Amino acid sequence: TAWEANLPEGLAYIGNILYIYKGTIPGNSHLVVREGTIGICGNAFNDYSDGGFTISLPSSLTTLADDVFSGNGGLKGISLPEGLVSIGFGTFHGCMNLKEIQLPGNLKEIGGSAFSGSGLTAITIPSSVTSLSSSAFSNCADLRSLSFADGTDMLYMKGNEFGYGSPVQSIYLGRNVKAIMNEQDSEGRTLYIGDRNLKELTIG
Repeated sequence: TAWEANLPEGLAYIGNILYIYKGTIPGNSHLVVREGTIGICGNAFNDYSDGGFTISLPSSLTTLADDVFSGNGGLKGISLPEGLVSIGFGTFHGCMNLKEIQLPGNLKEIGGSAFSGSGLTAITIPSSVTSLSSSAFSNCADLRSLSFADGTDMLYMKGNEFGYGSPVQSIYLGRNVKAIMNEQDSEGRTLYIGDRNLKELTIG
């Protein structure tokens, strides 16, 4: 659109919504989304991969929409706000240079394919998470370690969260974990991690 064409380079906002990053993100840069931002549009950062970058999100942000960083091979690090409660479908899909991420302690929902095809090597699911959607961590070729935090009360899995033939080698179930189950299966039989690679299971 003509309006978008006239936007300056960089982070572009519509009120308190981050609409898009216009242009190519400079290599080895750190972006800071301004405080007061309550939403980021889907595809705001996809396909910008030159040189690599990191980003910090503000405390005012409580949800990450679908596909915000999808396909962005340049994303190397991100600081998520403690008040974040939801990560949408495909939000970090294909972020192959994102090797680690700390999920905040108030997060409740991780959407389908949220981290699929990313470069994560390890992940800890906070005890606050109650819903983990299908294929959330599928096709993460370098994912070796999976932990469920102490005090996980009730986590519903929706099937194939880590993909068939998952490379996960080590699983930690934290202290006082009460239940990890599938919504359709009260016996929790769909936590499929790919036993051909699983070498260690530790219960806190």
